[in-house]
Amino acid sequence: MKVPVTWLEEYFPASLDPAEVAERLTLSGIEVERIQGVGAFDPLVVVGEITELSPLSGGAQRLSVRADRTRSVVSNAPNLAVGKRVALALPSATLFSSQLDELISVRVGEVYGVASEGMLVSQANLGLGDDATEALFFDANVAPGQELSTVLKSVGFADRVLELAILPNIARCQSVRGVAREVAALLDRELRALGEPPAYAAERVLLPRIDALDAASVLAVTLLENVEVRDSTRDVKLRLLLAGMTPINNVVDASNYVMLELGQPTHPYDADLLPSLDLGVRRSRAGDRLLTLLQADGDEPTKLPEGIPLIMSADVPVALAGVMGGRATAISKKTRRVALEAAAFDYVAIRRSQQAAKIFTEASARFSRGVNPELPQVAARRFVEVLRETSPGLKVVAFGEASSLVPAARRIELSLSELNGSLGSDFSLQAADQYLRRIGLSPVLDEKRASLSVEVGNARADLTLPCDLVEEVARLAGFDRIPETLPTEPIPDR
Repeated sequence: MKVPVTWLEEYFPASLDPAEVAERLTLSGIEVERIQGVGAFDPLVVVGEITELSPLSGGAQRLSVRADRTRSVVSNAPNLAVGKRVALALPSATLFSSQLDELISVRVGEVYGVASEGMLVSQANLGLGDDATEALFFDANVAPGQELSTVLKSVGFADRVLELAILPNIARCQSVRGVAREVAALLDRELRALGEPPAYAAERVLLPRIDALDAASVLAVTLLENVEVRDSTRDVKLRLLLAGMTPINNVVDASNYVMLELGQPTHPYDADLLPSLDLGVRRSRAGDRLLTLLQADGDEPTKLPEGIPLIMSADVPVALAGVMGGRATAISKKTRRVALEAAAFDYVAIRRSQQAAKIFTEASARFSRGVNPELPQVAARRFVEVLRETSPGLKVVAFGEASSLVPAARRIELSLSELNGSLGSDFSLQAADQYLRRIGLSPVLDEKRASLSVEVGNARADLTLPCDLVEEVARLAGFDRIPETLPTEPIPDR
């Protein structure tokens, strides 16, 4: 998962040190594979000095630019002159496109038959502003070869991105909010209170249903009218890009944004293209087919494997539940009414479904590891809040929720002797209590029995046994700080 640092910092009153965050996450068992600088933060973007110019066809010019060494660069930027200091992106640098609609990687290639070993970059490419018309210049006293980020006073919307390896046991980190909670706990930092999305009152009641109770526990459907389909705001588009997703339109983007932010996937349908607004969940049967969003109009609908969870409308399959929607009900510029589905699916069912269908998506990656069943309504409200930024006239006109048995909170007992016996440590009961409070738990101390009693909700489905709490204390204290001890019990012969 890719987590933009500026998005993560939204949860903290003060800025974060990406290197410190990466180190603490990795030492706690949440591997940060790399910190990627984008735009002005990429270390491959440097200051260069133009040492030679020669014209080419089409108004372009061949430049010799001195940075780490003298490089040949082809550019059609205006106002170039020998001696000027310019922003130069070296091969493999990651930049914003001039239209700010995708990330691009600089490559070595030939332009007008001349080798080009880099790229002169604009404010837009660097994430410093909207100007994409000319290269970024510097004063003559700025030395060539320096990384650009070291000479800038302001870095605009350029960013650094933490790339996390998400394993099944850290499903809680499949969202920016989840990673923020981990960072707050590991660094013992206070989280900023952002508030919950506002509730809405609907005029009508929808009647979704769950026929496959082993595949889904919650299915919530919200009907929106007066929706304007257009581009998202620049901030939303940039956050999606940095997180590895492609902006499409404000409706789809709002769904993806909420998924990245909260970890709860949602799916919007064009309500006027649905056979019925009362959606449901059932298992696929022989003969079921669906033209998925991966396919093009006119393709033959895919024959679905039997037994996988589907979203149905009037018994017609409209989506592979938790995996991918259908093309027939996709959002388009003509869409004016949106039916938003937000659900909680069984992670084993979705894991098997994506394997059977051979379709793997950002949504299925989250559902197949487990999503908090208490999030669907929160995600639906947040979707409406985000979409209102670009479609202020939208109205919530109907809502309905089907819910089966949502797991109750669990109570786990952990004795101090079990904690210290497992780790070879000498933690006090009070220290263990404070560590567990940092991850949002509220232990009850029993001084007489020297134990902790902890109630654990659905947000931490990975905590089920006392040994899980032992691991949490060790993570937060730091695995590297647990003392080395020899086992006290004899090693078995076989």
